[in-house]
Amino acid sequence: MKFKKLLEFIFSRRHFIYFHFPSETLKFIPFSEIFLSLFTADEEDAEHFKSAIKGLYPRLQEVMLFNSGRMAMYTYLRALDLEKGSKVVVPPFTCDVVINALLYLDLMPVYCDISAENFGYDIGELRKTVSEHRPRVIIAQHSFGIPCAIEEIMDIAEKNGIAVIEDCAHGFGVPYKGKRLGEFGHAAFFSTDQTKSFSTLLGGVLILNKMEEVDRVRQVYNAELVPFPRTQVLNIFLQQLYFKVFNHDRVYVISQFLQSMFYRWGLFFDLKEDGVTFKKPKSYPMGMSHLQAHWGHLQLQSLERNFSERMTSVVDIENVLGIKKFRGLPLLRYPLLVPDRQNYRFESKYFEIGNWFDCVALNRVGSDKEIYYRAGTCPVAERIHGQIINIPLLPSDRELYRRLLPELFSILNIK
Repeated sequence: MKFKKLLEFIFSRRHFIYFHFPSETLKFIPFSEIFLSLFTADEEDAEHFKSAIKGLYPRLQEVMLFNSGRMAMYTYLRALDLEKGSKVVVPPFTCDVVINALLYLDLMPVYCDISAENFGYDIGELRKTVSEHRPRVIIAQHSFGIPCAIEEIMDIAEKNGIAVIEDCAHGFGVPYKGKRLGEFGHAAFFSTDQTKSFSTLLGGVLILNKMEEVDRVRQVYNAELVPFPRTQVLNIFLQQLYFKVFNHDRVYVISQFLQSMFYRWGLFFDLKEDGVTFKKPKSYPMGMSHLQAHWGHLQLQSLERNFSERMTSVVDIENVLGIKKFRGLPLLRYPLLVPDRQNYRFESKYFEIGNWFDCVALNRVGSDKEIYYRAGTCPVAERIHGQIINIPLLPSDRELYRRLLPELFSILNIK
């Protein structure tokens, strides 16, 4: 009986709403396409991928490919040639790797509180921050793919001579006011890692919207970019193939165990050096391999279907909640605030709940003082850290998703 229960635990239909499962967007690429990519991908794929991005962003002046979004941001900031100690406005609702990129450049993060409505900057607080600190750059983050008050941010920046780079790690291609997120700022960076709207396993993109900045950024890109190691191409191929094969809810438990072992044994490629210390890794910034560019190009071909499924999930959630807040937006995750997140289990039989962003810099290990954050500086963000949860939006079974959402919200005491 015990053995039977063990088998049921391992193979039962669990976690149909993927959160921690990598590369959920691989559902849009046939297995044969991934398998053949090792033999068909070549150096021209980078140009094909960039051309596809330009098709979505016709206003951009240049596009560059990296192995992570923060490396794209780092390269842009590096090209601005800012003085040591220059201030950069960031939300206290970000990832550790964003802060690390600033510290690699000896820049000073200045934190501005956020709005509970869109998890972007509170514009009144941003005006105060700009007036008090005189920053050189504002990082405008579109959390979960929800547009921040980007037009107001640009107005403040232009009046004060501040550069704006949009953090679109969660918001690639999201339509907003006749444009797409990333077209409003002077530049924008995107992440295409395994948790984002579409996946190249690891990856990042930088787009430039000002022609006068292209040459400077291109010089830094050409001088400092570390090519993706050829010895790791087979590793990332096997990694992506593994995620495709095990991207099924009935083998979730086994896949998570094997995945942890493969990372531990060094069989899977990882940017683990980034974030261990505040010293820039040698392979930073790193380029994107032609194999990753090939996968990116493939997934952009199904982007509209991807967005359609995400928007359908937004409607499913809001129908249960009886609200209309984010309809029409292809969110990366659906964010909700609960009375006290610590009182709830993050796993149940059928779903996992995400905790982006439960602290100033997600995944940060160490004191907030080390990243120049002082407790009490941003009270709204600090309150949200203890309440935020987020729900994945690409279920493997739509009908089951709809049936179980009321159960999920009942457990979380969300009405």
